[in-house]
Amino acid sequence: MGELFHRALVALATGVAGATLAWSSVALAQGEPPARVARLAFTSGAVSFHDDAESAWTPAVVNTPLTSGDAIWTELDARGEISLAGTRIRMEGASELDMLALDDTQTRLRLSQGRIDIRTFSLDASQPYQVVTPRGTITLLQQGDYYIEAGSLEDPTRLGVRSGAAQIEAPGGQVLAVRPGEVGEVVGDAAMPHLRTVSAPPPAPPAFWANRDRRIVYDQPPQYMPAGVTGYEDLGAHGTWVNDSSYGMVWMPRAVPPGWAPYRTGHWTYRQPWGWTWIDDQPWGFAPYHYGRWANRNNRWMWVPPQRDTRPVYAPALVAFVGGVELAVTLADRRNAPVGWPPSSARSRCRARRCASLRTEWRQSRWYLSPRRLHRLSPSPALPVRRRQ
Repeated sequence: MGELFHRALVALATGVAGATLAWSSVALAQGEPPARVARLAFTSGAVSFHDDAESAWTPAVVNTPLTSGDAIWTELDARGEISLAGTRIRMEGASELDMLALDDTQTRLRLSQGRIDIRTFSLDASQPYQVVTPRGTITLLQQGDYYIEAGSLEDPTRLGVRSGAAQIEAPGGQVLAVRPGEVGEVVGDAAMPHLRTVSAPPPAPPAFWANRDRRIVYDQPPQYMPAGVTGYEDLGAHGTWVNDSSYGMVWMPRAVPPGWAPYRTGHWTYRQPWGWTWIDDQPWGFAPYHYGRWANRNNRWMWVPPQRDTRPVYAPALVAFVGGVELAVTLADRRNAPVGWPPSSARSRCRARRCASLRTEWRQSRWYLSPRRLHRLSPSPALPVRRRQ
């Protein structure tokens, strides 16, 4: 066992076995995973989730990454919020939202029932942003504030535009443009739809969200990072930006216990197309675990965001996996999980989607190893790496 562990260590340190980020070799072999991802940012009440590999609904977990094939369901009195690189999607009760296509080139959602409110802060007008409903497809054309109701056999499908511009296209090709201050409706069935504009203005956003709006800020552009980082909205409420002499502007979490370190409060889950993915328990625990790097100075951890002039690329975890077998095989086999992981160094460098560590400060991490299952690490700047006997 000691020899196998030593071989895995050498392979990791030299970059032979795989990248320091937690992409599985299978995912990379099948093509580049999307750099753009959504996140389940908030839940209240019973909210459920399933992906394209599972048909059964399971309890949804905040900070779960969302991509094509995933779906979210809210029970009657529940609510959920999804964030996507500066776009906020809020689900009311008894709503089902499917991610039909969510990648680097498009956002295509399906609202099967219920209501969503969408507020965009960094909409790329060159990429399609669509919501499919039972009576037609809604396309958002400008940055704005919208609400959408799927409708029912008795109730019309509705699109309200508080600001911005959008349109509804019925299955037969009829198109209704909806301008600011208007509500568009589609009644009838797919064979004989009727599109109309009603005189009433769009309703105000649900009052339930007022308290969260006072704490979580979407409309302030990220000052020290690219605009395409998903999950930036929670950083201001839970941490502080400071100027570090080595890394520039870095973010430090507030209200963490003494001795706190990243990758301690959360769990691993296997998510296609990336492989093993870290889900953190903290409400702010998305952007700092999937973009940029963690660094340690004077026994205090700080998050170094990606450079502002670069295109952000989502990673399932910013760690190096350590295992007793060939790393590429380990990451591709869910039954044979890695047994430890140190955080990637802030001096690691990324090229395109594949990231390799050019210099990993191993003394910043203590590898906690188990021959059978995953354990969280206890990163410590004082402890060197010790070879397992």
